[in-house]
Amino acid sequence: MSKHITEATRSVEQEFLAIIREYERIIYKVCYLYARPNAPLNDLYQDVVSIFGKPIPNSGKNVKSPHGFTALH
Repeated sequence: MSKHITEATRSVEQEFLAIIREYERIIYKVCYLYARPNAPLNDLYQDVVSIFGKPIPNSGKNVKSPHGFTALH
């Protein structure tokens, strides 16, 4: 793997983590609403964060956000 790709990947990961940290309280609040004994809060949080990290297929309705991530509109 080239150094450029590694640096680009690291940059995207750092930006993703910064966004997650910025919205962490909101993510936890939403997860708290859905938490149940069979769906603990931390498991829901981990699921939400992992979903946010997945690429969104381009359906023509997606636009790039200022962060470089795809957003649905």
